[in-house]
Amino acid sequence: MINVSTNTFGARVIGVLSGKGGVGKTTTATNIGCALAYNYREDVIIIDANTTSAGLGVHLGKYSYKISLNDVLKGRAYVSQALYAHPSGARFIPATTHINNINVDPSGLKKLVKELR
Repeated sequence: MINVSTNTFGARVIGVLSGKGGVGKTTTATNIGCALAYNYREDVIIIDANTTSAGLGVHLGKYSYKISLNDVLKGRAYVSQALYAHPSGARFIPATTHINNINVDPSGLKKLVKELR
């Protein structure tokens, strides 16, 4: 399911969601985000909200990173520290792939998205 919402500033949030794994959520989000950034020069931030089996960083060619979404949700880092640049012009926030860091409360994600808007 793709969900789109717009706030008063014109910022849009596009959620690519499914309860089932392996249906192409990460691939779809990556392709939409990079296309909007590269072809339409939109300011795009792609967030990997899959805090237990992340794949966005790998999809975008970033195989290791010091700070992830998990660190931000745990209060150990600022969201600006977890932003990484992609050659398409998109920025992204990867979730961790480290087993020691997957236990997070995702309820802070809504607040994080509001901050980014």
